[in-house]
Amino acid sequence: MDCRVDGESAGDRQAADLTARLPEDVLVDVLRRLAPQDLAASRCVCEARRAMIGTRRLLRAKLLPLWLGGIFINFHSYFISELFARLSASYPVVSGKLDFLPDRNESWSEVSDHCNGLPIVEVYDKKVPDHSVDYVLNPATRWCARLPPLSTLASPAPTMETGPYEDRYGPYENIYDKYLVYDPTVSLHYKVFLIRRFHSRIESRDLHYDAYMKKLDPAMEQSEWPPSPCIIHVYSSKIGKWEERSFVQEGKAAGTIADMRLSWPYD
Repeated sequence: MDCRVDGESAGDRQAADLTARLPEDVLVDVLRRLAPQDLAASRCVCEARRAMIGTRRLLRAKLLPLWLGGIFINFHSYFISELFARLSASYPVVSGKLDFLPDRNESWSEVSDHCNGLPIVEVYDKKVPDHSVDYVLNPATRWCARLPPLSTLASPAPTMETGPYEDRYGPYENIYDKYLVYDPTVSLHYKVFLIRRFHSRIESRDLHYDAYMKKLDPAMEQSEWPPSPCIIHVYSSKIGKWEERSFVQEGKAAGTIADMRLSWPYD
């Protein structure tokens, strides 16, 4: 393992040379004893050290415990997520009550997405115009951060001119879902992507046909999805605000808008 770096001192180079003589298993055992921030910093020593930490998944083990604290489950037509967890004397207990949120009186919430231990929850709050607030949180550490309301955007970024949905009760505004992206082995910051959702096509014989039937122009249903370029809004915890991002398609499209409407809306 060559860990010499241009511009380093003679002492640093000597220490790097001595480290390079250690068997890899011995060096890995030493690195496992480092605190997460020191282990992350040691990746800057050289490319070989960075590759070793990545290949052996040392940092991931530090930041993402391998034990399962519980599973949040959503039920159709029941907008409260329930946590299923097994009590154990070996691991800390994770509560699913989420009573650490700012307004404890409004305790019900629904998990809308999650990634590597961080869920997004939608919390009922009668004090805000839309009666809901979104939080990114860590149930294990009881940390939470509120997402800025979408009203801070000039307007949701349209990917194409689809217009509102229509049903027997009138037009519905376009609907967007939030998707969380978080990898602590790369960064302690997270991002939330706002993606357009198309309701499922429900036939006359299906349950709730009258209430949920959505209509789009047949020509629009044959449009490729996602379009290219695909313009969406992304929230970054690093900068603390929503911003517009443009993505260009590589290869073939995943399908059409009609394909996207084949799934049940809550899947």
